[in-house]
Amino acid sequence: MSLTGEINKLVGKATELIDTFEAKKDEIDQEVQAAVAAFPETHKVFYVDALTGNDSNAGTKEKPLRSLQGAVGRTPINGSADIYLLSDVTLPPERYPLRNKSIQLYGHRSPSGRVKLNVTAFEKDGYAYLSGWNTFGLNAGLMLRFVDIEFPTYTGDLPGYNRYRSIIGNFAGYVQTLSHFAISDAKLTFPNENGFGWLACASDTGLVFLGNSIVDVNGNMSGQYVDGADASNPSNTSQLITNLATL
Repeated sequence: MSLTGEINKLVGKATELIDTFEAKKDEIDQEVQAAVAAFPETHKVFYVDALTGNDSNAGTKEKPLRSLQGAVGRTPINGSADIYLLSDVTLPPERYPLRNKSIQLYGHRSPSGRVKLNVTAFEKDGYAYLSGWNTFGLNAGLMLRFVDIEFPTYTGDLPGYNRYRSIIGNFAGYVQTLSHFAISDAKLTFPNENGFGWLACASDTGLVFLGNSIVDVNGNMSGQYVDGADASNPSNTSQLITNLATL
């Protein structure tokens, strides 16, 4: 076959391929779009307003949720969420699971410019607990920014349950748990008497750090940041990674 004949043959094959692709193009596009739509969205954004919100809302700024846990509950497993608090929030007397979820709480979009997170002390099964979350899995953690934290006064006489007297604590018995906790641009208020609670429990594997911005402490939180850590030199604490020089 002459060179011209070979070229014409190749051109014909190329034309066949183009025609085949054009015939399948719409079908391929539809299948790709269906695959993308089926892939779960792992990052969410929610707004919470304890005054006007409703947990049946969509969680947008115009239609916020009412409770913080309502937003955490809608965060996908193995996913993350930015949660913007539009009003002061009181954590109810309960411990919630934070299983493979990374939560970032922001308070700077409220009308006041920041919000207060009131933490509750409560009694259960012969122990005193702090309201908050129990972490499960390597992606479980909490970050707080532009939020003022008010720790409670405990008036009872029950002993505090070690892991659950902190806002965020490791689930007992699971050393593979990585509890990461970060805080920045925040004010921490701890009662002068009968103050109860810690920021985080990291006596097992944990990552606890302060952001680059200022964290204002009222002077009563000495030794109360991280339960299970060496207060004078946190780097000495087994399995704890932190950028804090002292606690």
